[in-house]
Amino acid sequence: MRQIELVDPKGILERVGNIKVNLEDIYGVALPTDFEELHPTGLYPTEAFLEKETCTRIHENHQRRIWRTDKRALTQMQSFELAVKKSLLSWMSRCELVERNVRLGSSLKDYLFVCNGRECYLEVKSAALRGNSRYALYPDCPTLRGRRHVNELANLASQGGSATMVFIAALSGVEVFRPNQSGDPETPSLLRNAQKADVTIRAISIHYDPETSTVCLGNPDLEVELGNHE
Repeated sequence: MRQIELVDPKGILERVGNIKVNLEDIYGVALPTDFEELHPTGLYPTEAFLEKETCTRIHENHQRRIWRTDKRALTQMQSFELAVKKSLLSWMSRCELVERNVRLGSSLKDYLFVCNGRECYLEVKSAALRGNSRYALYPDCPTLRGRRHVNELANLASQGGSATMVFIAALSGVEVFRPNQSGDPETPSLLRNAQKADVTIRAISIHYDPETSTVCLGNPDLEVELGNHE
């Protein structure tokens, strides 16, 4: 049976104050006392917090980059950002993060980078479905939102802008990324058209190993196949 702890009002205020201080340390912003006024959508842990609390060391282990996570597993987005910051993705080596959740067209894109002095909109998608052991697939079901993001990046690139789409395979041992024809019949052709419009399409594999409490960058540059695959 779950125990219920009774706390007097003074104790509650003290605990709320402690929570507020901890959140401000994590996100690096001054938070309102009235938590109903808090809008967490735009909050993101500071780099100092991620370095101190989450990513305690990076080293090479059998040619695979590994983050040691003592307290919590990194999210895919945090892992991607750290990989860029630590220059573990050679194709992003000359890119600097400018903004997260930046508007393009009718939706928000995950990132705005400056690469080689040029603005680049970058969208991240999760390829979490395994196909025939060696393939990472996206999507696993029809996705109107995913189609819209691909089309918006393609439209930007066709007008001379710079756009990149990155697929993150949260799977160990995969070697190739493919669009999943059976998941969404329209996505493969949209990606091919986007590539023709000069959208850069990349894929990497990042997975969590619970036995060693590590987040592993298994492959910083997965092969990408956009041909017709049933």
